[in-house]
This record gives sequence, structure tokens and C-alpha cells, in this order.
Amino acid sequence: MRKYYAAIGFSLLLAFLAGAQGGTIPLLGAGGAASGGGPFTVVYSATDTSDSPGWQGFNLATVIGTANLLTDASATNIRVQMKFTAASAAGTIDEEWVCEQGTVTTGQTVINCDGNQVQMKFSGSNSFTLAGGAQTVVSDFVPYTQYTTAKPFIIRAHFTSGGSIGLRQVNRVGNDTWFLSGASQAGVTAPTGTWTDNGAFTPGAMEIDGQP
Repeated sequence: MRKYYAAIGFSLLLAFLAGAQGGTIPLLGAGGAASGGGPFTVVYSATDTSDSPGWQGFNLATVIGTANLLTDASATNIRVQMKFTAASAAGTIDEEWVCEQGTVTTGQTVINCDGNQVQMKFSGSNSFTLAGGAQTVVSDFVPYTQYTTAKPFIIRAHFTSGGSIGLRQVNRVGNDTWFLSGASQAGVTAPTGTWTDNGAFTPGAMEIDGQP
């Protein structure tokens, strides 16, 4: 009898969660507990398929196309998960920023921010030093109220020149990535210099999560 009532209680809990999320139960963190203090929704995900080595000393700008973004009207916080290859060792994510796409005219202006870019944190720090081997680096949830599927979502990162940094990547139609060697431009509104277009090959960012 106790098992019967427990099953009913669990079913009611699932129904409540589904109703609160417009029919969708939010995805939870490992172990059934949500990371960052509460439930979150995956608003972008991709399955990595190959390695992209040699990112030390480079800027990386990833433009996630609107067709690849999922709606989460309740998101007021955002985080990014990046995947690194087994060959990565002692490299550092110098800084990482996110934004909505700004004014686009031609070429590399697709990586321009709208001026409201937000810096990601790693346990409260602006940077993160990689351990050796394959790993997924998950940023903190940071306040971000401008998330929308009406505009491309941009992730910009800079990696220090030391160590060895390889990213896992996927060829995702609708995305566009660009890179540039040299000093960090991760947080600026309109990057300068001559960036190289990497097309739909999307290194690094394999998941974006939104949280109320």
C-alpha cells in the first residue's frame, strides 16, 4: 500500500512540474539535483563528433543560429558548457562572454554583440585552468535577462598561449564560427582585426542552459 501511494505522489509531482513549465519537465543536473540552485532548461545542445586542436593563443567566436535555439521565456540566468579533447593540458580559458547578436553589415560583423554582453564565471573566477585530459567545463549560471530565440546567441572565448588546448566540435548547420590569433577580444562589442570564418564547424560549446 505504501508503494501505491508513493507512486501516486511521484506522478502528481511530475504533473505539477510539467504544468509549471508549460508541459515540459525541466532537465536536472547530475544525480537528480539541479546545478546552480534550481531546475534549468537546455536551450541549445549538440553532440560532438571530432577534435579541433591548437586553440592556445586564439579568440573563438561562436554564433548559434536562431533555428538551433530553444525557447525558455523564464530564463534570467545562463551558463555554457564547453568540451575539451583528451590532448588538452594546462591551458586556460582566459575569459568567456555571451551576448545577443548586434548590427550585422557584412563578413565578420556577424560576431558583433548588441552591447549587452555578459562575462561568464567559473566558481566566481573570470578564468579557468584546464586539468589534463578530456573534460567538460561548465560555467556558473550568471544573470542574463536578454535571452531570446529571435536573435543569434554569441559565445566569445579567449584561450591563453600556454599549454595545449583542443576543443571537441560538431558541424552544425545554422551555426557560424570565427577565430583570430592574438590578444583577447572576447568582451568587446565589435571585434577588430581580420578574423577567419570556420563555417558551421562549431568547436567548444556543446550546451547552453537557461535558469529562472
